[in-house]
Amino acid sequence: MAATIKVSTGFFMSKRSWVFVLFFSFLSIQLSSTALAAPRISISAQTILEGAVRLFIKSRRAGGPAFKYVLERTKGRTRNRLFTQRARSNLNMRLIDLPGMGKVRYELRVLRGGRVLAVRNLYLELQGQSDFDSPSPDIYIPDAPSFQEPTGGTIQLVIPPGMIDCSLATQDETLQRVNWYRQQAGVQPLTIQWQLRTAATVHSIAMAAGNELTHEGWFEEIWELAGFHGSSMGQNIAKISATPSQAVDFLATSQNHLLNMQKASYRYLGVGCINDSRGQTWWTHNFGG
Repeated sequence: MAATIKVSTGFFMSKRSWVFVLFFSFLSIQLSSTALAAPRISISAQTILEGAVRLFIKSRRAGGPAFKYVLERTKGRTRNRLFTQRARSNLNMRLIDLPGMGKVRYELRVLRGGRVLAVRNLYLELQGQSDFDSPSPDIYIPDAPSFQEPTGGTIQLVIPPGMIDCSLATQDETLQRVNWYRQQAGVQPLTIQWQLRTAATVHSIAMAAGNELTHEGWFEEIWELAGFHGSSMGQNIAKISATPSQAVDFLATSQNHLLNMQKASYRYLGVGCINDSRGQTWWTHNFGG
């Protein structure tokens, strides 16, 4: 027989109801406390070239309502907000920032209802000579990405000591060979795009510095650092001491890399080539449409 509760008189009609209601109230309090607990957050950084860093932001939580995450950078008397984001689940973000040389502080805050629940600070001191002395622009990712080919431009990169940038010297031969493979598939030829080339050079520098072949951070380099906002993007990488044509042929032996070269939605190519002090050559081919 089901237990009943008489609310108007303020007492319960059966002992079973007491047990049920007390347990339910206790459970509600526990769930409320868990939901409002501040998430565990962390922020770390990796230098990818002089004056530029890759930031790693992580948040771990048990669930509940959305929290607001704010990341700001302070350098001297200048303070810049890099992003604001709301999230209910775990947060795992990577982004590239160009603070320039000198001391810089990154502050990650977690807020709920205007109240600061947690703060993490990261202090860095970037040393050396660099042309990245102006603040980076705010990171902006539109809901419906589209790309218009700019009339021209450049981003000046500082090549670390012990490395040689061979990107410009190899791009024409690379483009010609990639377009040969595209012709076999019956798709339109690509043209060189300077933003994709910049991002490709940065990626080759990062791989050479870490002595590791990896795609890590490739999207941030294209979208955020170089500012190429396309609707279709991809990347091929290789570590091989060879001519530009031989490097393309080497990549084409892999079916997935060949499909990347021949994708019909791509219109542009950016070539990154770095020779390191160990005699290794790091290749990055960025594709975009």
